[in-house]
Amino acid sequence: MRISNNGQKRRGLIVCAGILLVIAVWLAGQIAGRTGVTDPRVRIVPVTTTEAARSKQQQHYQVVQRVMEGEVAATAERVQEATGLALAASLLVASELGQGRAPASVDQLATALLQRGMLPGFSSGQQPGTVVTSHGTFAIRYRRTPIGIEVVSLGNKREAGPAILIRMPGDERENESGIWLAQSLDEVAIPRPFAPSAEVIAVGWTPDALPPIQ
Repeated sequence: MRISNNGQKRRGLIVCAGILLVIAVWLAGQIAGRTGVTDPRVRIVPVTTTEAARSKQQQHYQVVQRVMEGEVAATAERVQEATGLALAASLLVASELGQGRAPASVDQLATALLQRGMLPGFSSGQQPGTVVTSHGTFAIRYRRTPIGIEVVSLGNKREAGPAILIRMPGDERENESGIWLAQSLDEVAIPRPFAPSAEVIAVGWTPDALPPIQ
């Protein structure tokens, strides 16, 4: 029995949709084990009455508070947002592929995500394919062949932490989790869409930079 070209194409799209869905679920589990909670370790020290010791202890508490409320916590929250956006985009593309179609452009993809209520807390950005939250701007990158999704997150202020790149699927063996962080807060070079790992590293990004939560 001969299978028509349309039938073969549809089967191919369904296979791509299934693969993308599996990758989305896998990556969600990988990232869930690495992000989302800031876990500063507070060491209990014996109580002492000396003024110097009390001052040192107070400084220690202030450092812990800054870690919990500052750049580390803000970065973790932005990673969560960027990951949620990447997963939502991947699931939408997988759903569309399963029906034999796909978004024609990244702007169409972003619009569909917002219209379908898949991005609570997000709103449309000024540039095509961008969305925003109170933490900053998120640029969606969409590749139709082979299917790929990237999200670049830029904080709205220095204290929000470094630029973040989430890539689905992950980047070969060098960075299977798909998480990248810019090494600098200033003059960040944004890698071109879906650039090879070596190129991303060369322009100043670190793969899989968030440590696992103990």
